[in-house]
Amino acid sequence: MINEILSTLGLIGLGFVFGKMLPSYFSKKGENLATKEDITEITHLIESTRNVFLIENEKLRFNLNISSNLQLGVALEARKSIVEFNEKLYVVQSMTLNIYTYINNMLDINEINRVAIIVKDNYNELSVFESRFRLFVTDEDLRNDAYIIKQYLFDEALPLVVSFLEKLRAYTNTSKYNNLTEKEIDLIKGYNIKSSIKQVEFVTKMDNFQKKCRNYMLNNK
Repeated sequence: MINEILSTLGLIGLGFVFGKMLPSYFSKKGENLATKEDITEITHLIESTRNVFLIENEKLRFNLNISSNLQLGVALEARKSIVEFNEKLYVVQSMTLNIYTYINNMLDINEINRVAIIVKDNYNELSVFESRFRLFVTDEDLRNDAYIIKQYLFDEALPLVVSFLEKLRAYTNTSKYNNLTEKEIDLIKGYNIKSSIKQVEFVTKMDNFQKKCRNYMLNNK
């Protein structure tokens, strides 16, 4: 693309020399035949013009290369932000909707607190990844879809896991047993039912979102 632009400019330059400058020169000399002096001066004129265009072409090539590299860099960052955001979405939904599988010991209050901190950190990171996504992805509809799917996790999944962890922490604090109590078992069952529904809803949203992301990357290489 850059070479085509420069070639076109080169032709324009030569056209300028032969179409404008040389006729002007000969008009001054009259209609006499070109002498040795004339040929020398014409050659100098052409070489001088050629050098000017070579210098300007190099400047233009440099600027076009910078512009091309910037565009390529932005495209690569956009692809990277799409991939990272989708990966973080998966991590967050997996942890949120299967939280009990991340808790090594449900009878350990410190373990419950540790997992709660991990959940909080992942949701904070999800917002950061979504912000980066919006920075590099130019498609407004896709940016809106990214916000919607992120907000779904914040509005629907996060309250579910927070409620579960708070109740589990309360039961663990008051429990005198080394095994899960009936309350804790019922809590897990209730969480599983609700999280399964959210899981189905999220997977549907995620599939549609990923299709749009793939199309965007294919059309913006």
